[in-house]
Amino acid sequence: MTTERSYINQSPLIKVKKNVYLDGRRTSIYLESYVWEQLERLSREESLTMDELCTAIETSRPDHFSISAVIRYVTLKVSAMRERKRVLSSDAEPNNELNEAAVSFPSALHTILANINNTSEDTANGINDTRDPQRPQNLKIGP
Repeated sequence: MTTERSYINQSPLIKVKKNVYLDGRRTSIYLESYVWEQLERLSREESLTMDELCTAIETSRPDHFSISAVIRYVTLKVSAMRERKRVLSSDAEPNNELNEAAVSFPSALHTILANINNTSEDTANGINDTRDPQRPQNLKIGP
């Protein structure tokens, strides 16, 4: 895989084409530069090469979604989980190793990839319930 990072100083919305190997098969993927940055960060955090990370995502990808769409989804979910971890860590008692371990295991990538097929099957079946399960759904607001 090419390690050049020419996209770093570009607009985050410019799409960049990179070649990766998915299970030993070379393929080109077009993604926005900020998505490539998030993938690089995730690969470092998981101690994986970019090819290994993309292969892990590819093997979890349902057939009816493109690899680029699933990569965008994974990077979005990982970013959200990082933010949640940051918030939980700041609310936790200082130096509490148990809280830190609970927040960091399993990794965001493993959690997302383990659940990606369930999410995609629901979306494919027309079930797209984004409501917060902790929030009461019958709450009446107003007079």
